[in-house]
Amino acid sequence: MADIHPLPTQAGAEAVKRLTEKLRSAFEAGEDLGSRESHIHALAETLERTLVDLDREVEGLKATLLPSEADMLLRGSGLEAMRDQIKRLISNARSFSTSGRDKPLT
Repeated sequence: MADIHPLPTQAGAEAVKRLTEKLRSAFEAGEDLGSRESHIHALAETLERTLVDLDREVEGLKATLLPSEADMLLRGSGLEAMRDQIKRLISNARSFSTSGRDKPLT
């Protein structure tokens, strides 16, 4: 199984390019890249923070505008559909486990 190494917080373009090429080569060589479960769960956490940030921004918008203006802007924005999709993605990622569903795609 592959080791999971955290990326530096300030990965430069060359470092990302090298890591991407190394991963591509390992994938093409058929190497076991390990479970993706921890990565998918980390993505769920990021999506949860994104949803909280989105809600804060909407609340800020509502506090800045008149209620009728905020309603008019949000009505056709697709905000609720986007929130629902993010919630589904979070739910799917949270329920992801090593029960065989994280096999490499072929």
